[in-house]
Amino acid sequence: LMDLPMGVLLVGAVGALVVGVAGYHIHKGWTEKFRNDLESTPSTLVVNAGRVGYIAKGTALLVVGGGLITAAVQHQPSESRGLDGALHDLVKLPLGQGIVAVIAVGFAAYGVYSFSRARNAKA
Repeated sequence: LMDLPMGVLLVGAVGALVVGVAGYHIHKGWTEKFRNDLESTPSTLVVNAGRVGYIAKGTALLVVGGGLITAAVQHQPSESRGLDGALHDLVKLPLGQGIVAVIAVGFAAYGVYSFSRARNAKA
């Protein structure tokens, strides 16, 4: 894609879009806006799982979007490797294993929230 005319700009724009979506998910988790998606009052467990899950999901997307932007700025397609590659890069950082573990717990929490949402979603 980066070899196409305007490909670098397109990859950068997609990266910026992914970063924007990441910010939305982090905001939705932090402010508990996800409660609006449920028709009933969720339990404390579901609220905490939703909060942690959305923030972890947003954090993971932030890393992916950052990789796309980095690939575009440096003109190196190998920098945009998706979520798997982003998590592998995070593990290599000094506190990377802990960060990836927290994201993994967040994904599990998002799964708990998702089960509740499947049962109690607004129509």
